[in-house]
Parts: sequence; structure tokens; C-alpha cells
Amino acid sequence: RTYSVADNNPETFRLPAYGQYYWRVKSSNDCGTSLSEISNFQYLPDLDLRFAGKKVVLSPNPTSAYLYLSLSQPLEQPVQLRLFSVNGALVKRQSFPASKVFFPIDLSHLPNGIYLLQLEEGNFSFVQKVIKQD
Repeated sequence: RTYSVADNNPETFRLPAYGQYYWRVKSSNDCGTSLSEISNFQYLPDLDLRFAGKKVVLSPNPTSAYLYLSLSQPLEQPVQLRLFSVNGALVKRQSFPASKVFFPIDLSHLPNGIYLLQLEEGNFSFVQKVIKQD
């Protein structure tokens, strides 16, 4: 998709989804047209993820080794973590004690790919996509 800005009047727009984006500048005037080098950036909005009423942050995602799960408040019960490959195979299982807010998750032994991380605490469940890339 192409976005244009003309006459030094910037448009405001929202990116449609998180991910990798590429951009360059095209300038046109009486002398001709030129293009800048292509640059890129990664857009990772604060999705305001919630689990058991607490805000969840998973970072960095993508990760090359450790994924860190942070909660805005401690949980009341132990948390069960399961990590599934895209074909549904369980590749990691881990338990976290109640009353903590920060949990390191070691993914260094896994091959690059997309995984689904599932958390369960009592009646609450949470699923989020995780990307492992070296």
C-alpha cells in the first residue's frame, strides 16, 4: 500500500497490523523524480493483552533465546504454560508460582518458527503467537 504526503502537510494514518514495514521517499519536482534507499521498521503496538484481568507483556517477540512474560499484578494461583508448534505439537511445558509478575521463558533450544503460547490459571486462559528467530 502506498501513502502520500504532499505540500509538507503530513497525513495521519494507522498501520493495519503489527509486523515488518518497508518505506522510502519519492520526491518529484521540475527537475525530475528520485527515490531514496529502502528502509524498514518493525511495528509492535501495545496490544493491551490481558490474562486473568492483568495486563500482559511478552517481549521480545520475535526472540532468539529468552521470551519474558511480565504481568501488571501478581496472579493468585500458579500458572501453567504450554508452548505449541504450528502443527499442534506440545514443545514446552512450564509452571510458574503464584504471586510473581516476571517470568523468563527459555526458547533457545527450539528451532526457528511460529509457536502458540498458552497460559492457564484457574478458569482463565490466554493464547498468543510467539516467533522464534535467530
